[in-house]
Amino acid sequence: MTAKTLLATGVGGYGLTYEEGANLDVVAGARLWSLNSEMDFSSLGSFDATKSWDDPVVDLKGHASISPDFFLAGWALVSDFGVSSKFMWDVMGSVGYNFNVTFSMTAGYRGVGVNCRNDGFVYDVIQSGPTMGFVFKF
Repeated sequence: MTAKTLLATGVGGYGLTYEEGANLDVVAGARLWSLNSEMDFSSLGSFDATKSWDDPVVDLKGHASISPDFFLAGWALVSDFGVSSKFMWDVMGSVGYNFNVTFSMTAGYRGVGVNCRNDGFVYDVIQSGPTMGFVFKF
């Protein structure tokens, strides 16, 4: 069995607070989910299914410097509007290092959960694990 999940999120935001070295933003937008599952039952044949949907989302996102080189970053995103998924959440926390004013790197932990039930389709999943990212500011 092979299962692939694609998440694409587009948001716009507003800065709630900005102080020297720290900011907190509220953002809103949409998340696209796309799933593809393939199963091969040897002599019985194979099964292939694709399902896509989108959810409106709201999010708090923050960033705080803890020294000139190191920072903390994170977000808490939720969708409890019942539009497509019954409930969806996404949280992330990380520590970052600034190489210079243009490039930085982060390492942290992220968890994503979704409960989508529609016309016999059920996708009730929690995924979590370590993250690593590179940031380019322009």
